[in-house]
Amino acid sequence: MASPIFLANPLRREIFILTLVAGIAAFVWLANSDALSTSLQFPGQKVLFHANSPYGRLVVTESGGQTNFIENGIAVVSTPNVEQVEEAAHYAMAQRLDARQVLLVSGGVAGVAKEILKYNVAGVDCVELDPLVIETGRRFLPEHFADPRIHVIATDARQFVRQTTNHYDVVILALPDPSTAQLNRFFTVEFFSGVKRVMTDGGVLSFALGRYENYVSPELAQLLASAHRSLQQSFANILALPGGRVFFLASDGPLHGDIAARIEAQGVPTKLVNRHYLDATLTADRMADIERAVSQPAAMNRDFSPMLYFYHLRHWMSQFTLSFGVLQAVLLLLLLVYLIRLRGPALVLFASGFAGSALEIVLLLAFQVLCGSVYHQVGVIVTVFMAGLAVGALMANRPSVRPFGGASSASPINLGPRVTRPSETGASCQRQARCLRYLAFAIAALALLLPALLFSLNHLSSAIPAFVVIQAVIALLTLILAVLVGAQFPLANRLQFDGTATGASRLYTADFVGASLGALLASTLLIPLVGVTGVCLLTAALNALAGGVLFWRKVST
Repeated sequence: MASPIFLANPLRREIFILTLVAGIAAFVWLANSDALSTSLQFPGQKVLFHANSPYGRLVVTESGGQTNFIENGIAVVSTPNVEQVEEAAHYAMAQRLDARQVLLVSGGVAGVAKEILKYNVAGVDCVELDPLVIETGRRFLPEHFADPRIHVIATDARQFVRQTTNHYDVVILALPDPSTAQLNRFFTVEFFSGVKRVMTDGGVLSFALGRYENYVSPELAQLLASAHRSLQQSFANILALPGGRVFFLASDGPLHGDIAARIEAQGVPTKLVNRHYLDATLTADRMADIERAVSQPAAMNRDFSPMLYFYHLRHWMSQFTLSFGVLQAVLLLLLLVYLIRLRGPALVLFASGFAGSALEIVLLLAFQVLCGSVYHQVGVIVTVFMAGLAVGALMANRPSVRPFGGASSASPINLGPRVTRPSETGASCQRQARCLRYLAFAIAALALLLPALLFSLNHLSSAIPAFVVIQAVIALLTLILAVLVGAQFPLANRLQFDGTATGASRLYTADFVGASLGALLASTLLIPLVGVTGVCLLTAALNALAGGVLFWRKVST
């Protein structure tokens, strides 16, 4: 009876109707919010398809007759793109006109596999990581997969190279630049060595980096030199060609620069990569320019030292004007002052926060390198880490390690006045400090052992049991790290917490600052510059230092 009475009032009826309409509109908007946000992300383009897969988010758009495949924010395919397709196929295929078996990593959706079939090949194994990319490629560009000689394989190319028993005359990596750690895996010394294992005698490997417009910047030169030096660890001969992108050809057999003549001799029809284009592109001055660039000193790109990823980031950032102003200087100064003033348990929490973030990034990188993709496993790994934090905190809160020796002691988080109990002695505080110190040394020991463990995992076989072992070991290492980190906060809280909000915030701040610096520095600077080993050694030294400082510090009650 209440509803009719309520609606009898005209004002209330209007309010009810407006509320109902607003609710329906909100429901409709939420149901279509993904499509709306996707369309806003690509203005001026028609969104044909968008979906998530275990390997990333795929968006297919159409603009001016061009179909674009964007995965995880990176344009992996734009078709028709004659330059991309013909250069990827013909620079490599012209080296081995009698090639019969070709391995193509990505590029099938773009049409590279179809272009390769212009030569007298028996088959092209086209490897794509994401089955969704293959599915949408067949849907929107079916002509690129129509020939029965194209064998599409949905798997990680690194795992495929480790497991296959096939051998190939030509291997083409039709990949974007290593703008992510995921892509960087295909330009490392370790991957090049694996590719060589599946190549026939004198086989050719081909890939491209950067863009070259008659000028090689210092940043681009480092990018190219790093790739060149990494290739030298596996191949005797390397040829760099300044096309639209800089193409690298590597082989233990001969490599030929007269590409136009070899294509013409084979009678292969092309639209762009012909004698006129190549005469204008592969000129003596441009070839010499690239030769000077690749001869410069640069670090090799390795699985656990992704220098090419770092060089690519520098090259990308060089296109923008960056300045270090007064505000940044003040913030950096305040951070330095804060770090210098850290003492005792707060210093230990800072070090453990740094270790938690930095070593977790190391483990995520290792998982990505060894298992192929981390996109759909991040949730599991983070869950294991959070569970470990909870277990560590629970263990540290057991009565046997409480400062006053019993379950009746006060909760570690208590913003009321601190009450000193008769049983609270210097010995109990020393016991807490000793436990905290041992945990810091344990984190340091784990950091020291981590590189050896990860390198050992990288040398396991590619069989399924080994793959499962790798996943289990990384999950276990994540759990151990989290337990050690999680156990430190309750202990530090009992030693330094003074019963005030300021005292609690001091400890939380130390932990958060350490975690923030660990995540920021490890992911953007330290891993590329000093590698996984360097990050682990730095983390070990920081935690050992914090434990050592606590060892010499006199704990007051």
